Amino acid sequence: VQAVKEHNRSDQSVIDHMRIIEALEQRDADKAERLVREHAMSLSKHIEEYARYLE
Repeated sequence: VQAVKEHNRSDQSVIDHMRIIEALEQRDADKAERLVREHAMSLSKHIEEYARYLE
């Protein structure tokens, strides 16, 4: 079960990064900044939820 959740997180990270790159290519700094913040917050939440598995 944990491996499936981790795989989904890595898939989401790839999607997030592609969206950030697209915003940068469009020279849309506001969108890129928003996407980076959303990605960081999502990753932070994920780490908080699964930190116990790292111990």
